[in-house]
Amino acid sequence: MPTFVTAVNRNGVKQRIPIAWLDEGSPFADDFTLPPSVREGTPAAWWKVADLRAWAEAHRVNIDGAETKADMLAIIASA
Repeated sequence: MPTFVTAVNRNGVKQRIPIAWLDEGSPFADDFTLPPSVREGTPAAWWKVADLRAWAEAHRVNIDGAETKADMLAIIASA
C-alpha cells in the first residue's frame, strides 16, 4: 500500500497527501477524494466509500446491499 496518494481537494486541485488522510474518521477525509484516473484502477481497502461507490456505478456493479466497506470490496471482487 502506498504511503502517499494523489487526491483532489475541495477546490479541484490535485495534491499528494498521506493515504491516512482518506481514512474514515480522519479530520481531512471529507476534504479530499480520489481523482477519476485512480478510480479507474482496481478498488482497494484504502479507497474511500465514495470512491468505491463511484467505481461501482461506473462499472455497473450493484453494491446497494453492502453495509460496510469490506462488503463493498467483496461484492466488487466477485463481480
